[in-house]
Amino acid sequence: MTGEWGLSMHIAIFLELFWLDLFPAGTYIPPNSIISLLLALSVAGHFGLESAGQLAIPVLLTLPAALAGAHVEYLHRRWRNQQYTDLLHWGRVAEHPGKGDSPLWRIMVRSLGELFALNLGLFCVCLLVLVGTIELMSNYIGHLPAVPGIAWGHVWFVGAMGGMLALRLRRAYVAFALALLAASAASFI
Repeated sequence: MTGEWGLSMHIAIFLELFWLDLFPAGTYIPPNSIISLLLALSVAGHFGLESAGQLAIPVLLTLPAALAGAHVEYLHRRWRNQQYTDLLHWGRVAEHPGKGDSPLWRIMVRSLGELFALNLGLFCVCLLVLVGTIELMSNYIGHLPAVPGIAWGHVWFVGAMGGMLALRLRRAYVAFALALLAASAASFI
């Protein structure tokens, strides 16, 4: 949507790695990484950010929005439980020809419309909070918050914690910690 394919891919890879451990299984609703991606791209466009060092802090600030997106979807599902009951009732009545028309299309369109409106509202609120937070931080420190000297590989390494946690193996945790220490030591040398 934004035309920033390279930047979109860098941020999307980080978010997918970061949330890798949390996947939709059963009734679990994973964090909404799309809202984080769109927020990060909007902030990048607003402030003219392009590099990993400039976007590291804004991307981290978008992570709570992904959790809020999952919570909004959960609340919407609870709110729409009555629609499920209505659909079951229609199914029982529809067994007899000529009784009632299908509410399925009406339920689906209404539910999608509501979910779109809720997510759009959440996006707008989060974007206002995010831009305001970054502007406050930049006023306080005198420039836009940035982490100098890092590349996208560093950001992806931090995001890889999600993939490492998905393994659920103590050896993987130890190997990850040792790799982090080695990378930190190498950067100081």
